[in-house]
Amino acid sequence: LTRLSTLTLKDNNIKLVEPDAFVDLEKIKEIDMSNQGIANLNAHTFRGLIGLTTLSLYINGLRVLKSRTFAGLTKLTSLQLALNKIEQVESDAFADLTSVLKLNMQGNKLNSTQPLMFSHLGSLVELGMLKNNIISIEPKTFLGLERTLNILVLSGNRLQFIKQTYFVGLLRLTNLYASSNQISHIEPGSFRQMAMLTTLDLSNHCLFRLDKSLFSDLIKLKYLNLESNMIKDLSLDTFSTLASLETLRLSENRVERLRPGLFKKLGRLKELQVGANLLRHLDSDTFVGLSSQFTVLNLSSNQI
Repeated sequence: LTRLSTLTLKDNNIKLVEPDAFVDLEKIKEIDMSNQGIANLNAHTFRGLIGLTTLSLYINGLRVLKSRTFAGLTKLTSLQLALNKIEQVESDAFADLTSVLKLNMQGNKLNSTQPLMFSHLGSLVELGMLKNNIISIEPKTFLGLERTLNILVLSGNRLQFIKQTYFVGLLRLTNLYASSNQISHIEPGSFRQMAMLTTLDLSNHCLFRLDKSLFSDLIKLKYLNLESNMIKDLSLDTFSTLASLETLRLSENRVERLRPGLFKKLGRLKELQVGANLLRHLDSDTFVGLSSQFTVLNLSSNQI
């Protein structure tokens, strides 16, 4: 088996992987051990897999990622840990994973993060943490990812606030998905210096107001989703810096009025969704400033 490049073991009944189980398989590039009953991995489980690039461990019973679980996997680029029961990530659990581009931890049981949690993942581009139980994000959680992380998925957790400290330093982030939490307040400055962001999803929360400077640094934002919140009023400055915005979704809120000039700085807007609000009338200059690129408008299920 020393010439194997791909090993697929998924959909079996493997409960335990012995230390050094793969020690002679140096040429393997892909291993799939998904949908098993694996509950524990130690620091020597993957020893010898010096050429491994893809490791799939989704749908297992992992509860704790122990320190140096993936030691030696310096060429790994994709790590799939979705749909386990992970509730704790020990310090240095991701040590040696300097080449990983994508980490998927969807559907686990994390309720918080730790400082420097991902600091070993210096090449990480995409981090998926969809549908955990995350209540808070500790300061410096993403330290070490400042120059690489493009996509961050935090949807389906239990966040109640977004604080200034959550995303500090993520200057290259382009896509932030944080829908379907329980967020009622976003601190001013939470998106400071995130000038590369193009997609922001804040839908399905309990937001009732937005600070007028909340989006002031998002000069490249193209897609903003604020649907299914409790927003009642939008100040004239709310979207004034979003000159690149193409899609704005505001449906299923409690907006009673669209102030004249609210969209005047959105010269590239193509689509505006304001259905299922409490609008009673539209002023003649409600949509002043919108260009010929503006082609989709949804005002359904209001009180106009």
